[in-house]
Amino acid sequence: MTSDGGLGIIPGSEEWDHVDSVLGLHNREFNELWIRLWTTRQITSVKLEKIREQFGASIALYFSFVLSYATALIFPSIVGIIFYLLDQSCSLLYSSLLLLWSITFIEWWTIQERILSVQWGTRGSANVEKMRTTYTCDPSTQGVESKININLNKPKIIQHIFELAHC
Repeated sequence: MTSDGGLGIIPGSEEWDHVDSVLGLHNREFNELWIRLWTTRQITSVKLEKIREQFGASIALYFSFVLSYATALIFPSIVGIIFYLLDQSCSLLYSSLLLLWSITFIEWWTIQERILSVQWGTRGSANVEKMRTTYTCDPSTQGVESKININLNKPKIIQHIFELAHC
């Protein structure tokens, strides 16, 4: 166990009687391949499916966004250089192009994100909340500050809604 960086922690031994099991968090072969791919090739050579298999869908989604954003930044970079060379870096046309590019990218990424989440079976998983069965609302534990903020010239019905929201 110690040869693999386990620090000699052995479940069930006298020295480690409180340790039930040990889970290896890293796959050395994958990590070496990963580092080689990222340092010797372009970032786009790494497959999203491999990232998803090793690190999960949320990390793969993050890398997908970073790759997409880095690629999409080529257009505003070129446009920015052209407008800078023409001494028009503060023009209305340049600002409008950047505005249109940003809106287009955000809308495109929203679609890409949905496509990936449907492919990976994670669509809507961020919206799922677990019920906290042990939570009970106790209005007496609410601080004085929250009651002061609630009473700032609001009609009674709105004030009541804010009080309920604090519980």
